[in-house]
Amino acid sequence: MNSLDEDLFKNILLFINDKINDVEFILFLILGICSLIIKKYITDSVAQSENIFINTQKENLDNLNQIYFCLVQLSLKPNSKSNAKKLYELLLKNSYIVDIKENNDLLKNVYENYSKDKPLNEKLIFDYLRKIQDKIKEINNIINKNNSRYLEQQNNPVKFYLKKASFSLFLIIFILLILYVLRSLYVDLFT
Repeated sequence: MNSLDEDLFKNILLFINDKINDVEFILFLILGICSLIIKKYITDSVAQSENIFINTQKENLDNLNQIYFCLVQLSLKPNSKSNAKKLYELLLKNSYIVDIKENNDLLKNVYENYSKDKPLNEKLIFDYLRKIQDKIKEINNIINKNNSRYLEQQNNPVKFYLKKASFSLFLIIFILLILYVLRSLYVDLFT
């Protein structure tokens, strides 16, 4: 390479080196805006899906509580046809099934009780009652765990979003650090 080419090459590298600060700033702005937009979409969709999940769990909990109270009433008054019919209707329209086989057995037993005057299988009722209690506890634990996670957001939203944004900021700084290292390697290799 002759001296004119070397001077031109050095001038190009110096120009690139001077302009890289502008490029870094523009990249920082682009990355910052993109990360904030992505963070907003992610947190909004996560919050929306969490809200749907919690509402579904609350509906399941309400259904199970109704069935639980009907089972308790039926176990206290096993010859009550109105309680048996009410339980049967609740079990039919309940979408949250504890155990398919036990659910079907209980449906059959309750139906036979109020339609054909057959005695109730009390062991089946108490077993189903115990399983419903376990499911109610499980759903309550899920709801409480999820509510405690977002309790911080309701109490102190600034602190909550600062925690959430810290990872985005770390990612941006990490990418800028990589760009700076690549720039310094590029300048060192070609100068």
